[in-house]
Amino acid sequence: MTFTNKAAGEMRTRITALTGSAQAKELTCGTFHSFCARSLRADAERVGLVANFAICDAADQLSTMKNALREIRVAESTIHPKACLAMVSLLKNKLVSPSASWTRRSTTARSSSAGPTPATSRPCGGAAWSTSTTSCSTW
Repeated sequence: MTFTNKAAGEMRTRITALTGSAQAKELTCGTFHSFCARSLRADAERVGLVANFAICDAADQLSTMKNALREIRVAESTIHPKACLAMVSLLKNKLVSPSASWTRRSTTARSSSAGPTPATSRPCGGAAWSTSTTSCSTW
């Protein structure tokens, strides 16, 4: 395994030259990304995925976030899509599920007698957004 497609191609060529085409096909050779995607597809049902899942690059993610914010009528000047993506990434890194994120927001909102707080009145899992809308912090 390697990190780049170029290196994986070179590795495949060398292995084929050393072992022959038939044996080289039996070996796993590629990038970490392709190996993990292949493994997830092979055992998709075991981990709650469909085998034909798509992997989105940064541009796909940004486009999807912009569309989602547009759909719920939140202007980019209110919440920057990249900041919202950063919050999603932070919650994923903390292993907070979407439902747990909403539960946490609801609990915070109920405990406030003065009404919604900045952390509970904003989208993206309870983020407190800065006035510049380019950064956020959690609870």
